Amino acid sequence: MARELSSIDIRYLVRELAAIAPASRIDKVYAPQPHELVLQLRRTGKGKALVRFIVPDGFYIASAKDDMPERPSSWCALLRKTLEGAKVIEVLQPASERIVQFVLGRADTTFSLYLELYGKGNIIVTDEKGIAHAVLHEITHKDRAVTRGTLYALPKGMDVFNLSAEAFRAVLRTSDKKNISTALSSSIGIGSLYAKELCLRAGVDPQAQVNDDIALRTYDALRALLATPAQPNIVTDGTSIPLPVVFLSSGKQPMELIGSFSNALERTFRMSAPAPASGATKALETQRLRLAHSIEAQDAAVKKLELAAATSQRAGELLYEHYAEFKTLLEQLALVRKKGEVDAFLKHHKKIVAYNPTTGDITLELQDSA
Repeated sequence: MARELSSIDIRYLVRELAAIAPASRIDKVYAPQPHELVLQLRRTGKGKALVRFIVPDGFYIASAKDDMPERPSSWCALLRKTLEGAKVIEVLQPASERIVQFVLGRADTTFSLYLELYGKGNIIVTDEKGIAHAVLHEITHKDRAVTRGTLYALPKGMDVFNLSAEAFRAVLRTSDKKNISTALSSSIGIGSLYAKELCLRAGVDPQAQVNDDIALRTYDALRALLATPAQPNIVTDGTSIPLPVVFLSSGKQPMELIGSFSNALERTFRMSAPAPASGATKALETQRLRLAHSIEAQDAAVKKLELAAATSQRAGELLYEHYAEFKTLLEQLALVRKKGEVDAFLKHHKKIVAYNPTTGDITLELQDSA
């Protein structure tokens, strides 16, 4: 992605998703990577729809399904068990958080899927009581924890989309930021891209210090922006920035209007993603892995043979070093066998650890000084 999605971007995306998802069912769940979730929705009489989430980068309604792993990971298997077959009741953006919530239903119960699109990103599934049962990243902060078996709570932030003019002004006036642009970006939390656009729409200098007039003018500009119908586009000046509405700050920069904000995001995601391997490349990689495993097995077999050869060689050397002793013992054993005195002979020679009375073979234990 060329930029981080803001809460305003997510607002427009959720509107698009909310137009197709409710009354559908989650038909298939894929997780090609732990941070990636693809939901295949089956819509009665309208076919299928695919939604691809890449947390924390963003999400979009996909035009096609990419190749998926043949075997699901344990994380994917858990999500399939939890989500597949569930009915999508509603898709929400809680307050102005960078979070998408799917309210799901199964039989007589409802539960939720949350996708956090900020920080490290997260995927959480909660039961009807809000208890988290599937969590991609378990985290514990001073004022909030996201862990399995505990109540999932949304971040304690303000709802920018529903602030009154007075509350908006109070946030800006108490901000420790030096100018209106950074105050809008950080204290109001709409990001630098939208902060600069609001300043332009409000007719204020982005570097100006906050006062009541500037605060109210930017508030009015924000309300107007949030009410603006979607007009998705991509700024094609080399940055390929996807936008849900036409920005005044785009000026005379080349711009392409596009069917939906999802389409715009899908294009930029695919432009920034590494090119998928061709069939020939995949075949070569499979062959390389097979050969690597074969070489590894052959190396292990060679080491085993080398060890056996070294052991045999040392046994031969010991036999040579103690040849005179072996010869004497064998001659003495032959004599005591004729006299029937083998037991006494064996007790006297402690190096003999085994004796075969049928063949006359003996086994000696020698101390290897090598």
